[in-house]
Amino acid sequence: FLEHSNGKAMPSWRGHGGMIQAMAVVGTKYLVSFSIQMGHGNPDAAVIWSLEQAGVPLYRKDFWDPNQRNIFKKQLHRMDDICGISVQGNHILLADKYGDRVVAVTVEEDEEGSFLELHGYANIGRRYYDGEGFHGRMAMSKSKYGIVAMEISPTALIFPIQGCSTHENLDRRDGNRRKFDDDYQNREEDDYECLKEKRAARGIAVGKIEWPLWGGNKPTRKKKRLEYFLDVSQEDDSDGLGRGGPVQLAMRGRNVVAGFTNGTLAKILLPEEFEERTSSL
Repeated sequence: FLEHSNGKAMPSWRGHGGMIQAMAVVGTKYLVSFSIQMGHGNPDAAVIWSLEQAGVPLYRKDFWDPNQRNIFKKQLHRMDDICGISVQGNHILLADKYGDRVVAVTVEEDEEGSFLELHGYANIGRRYYDGEGFHGRMAMSKSKYGIVAMEISPTALIFPIQGCSTHENLDRRDGNRRKFDDDYQNREEDDYECLKEKRAARGIAVGKIEWPLWGGNKPTRKKKRLEYFLDVSQEDDSDGLGRGGPVQLAMRGRNVVAGFTNGTLAKILLPEEFEERTSSL
């Protein structure tokens, strides 16, 4: 890296063993980065870095225990498949589970220094099973909002970045993900409490956007027969274009742009309440 002001080489920031999945500047003092394990892609660690002393790690939070022999016990937290990050002040909002859940985190300080506080999780409830939907995205404005979308749904939800950490809808339980895999098994789908937990994040959101599928340019698809002895068919989705929700997002004040698998870009203008009151440059 070269420092812009004088062209001198700066040290590399090396504190992760895996691939960097998300990162953001927090305030004027810190950079926070999240990494995933190579291969299986499970979350590995979060590191707080000093912006004042380039390359100096101040704190590390591990999500994975490489020394644990039992493969099923290696995961230390519920964090899963991070796909976006939004920051306001010391508040961090993550999108994980491919965009089907938000995670509230804050950067805190005490007499021993800075650290990350993970406050809890809230499901959006788009995925009906774990093998469905693998393209989620989050974008943020400078002001105070983060927006989350997913390829299997045309609906994007807008969240306040601050305030999520204290919201009553957060599930504050944490630990190995396997302990929570059967949370909704053996419960009726129309069970109100079950449905409320599955869609808890919707009660935190302050707005939503309904995009036209594929940005309004739905691809022409053939029909494929499901049962040869019955007259039952559905659209053939083997073209790889998915189910028509956004796979990329960009946000600046009231302007939100979504990118779709068929190459379409679509823009929506949010209500005036989402306008940025200061310059975002």
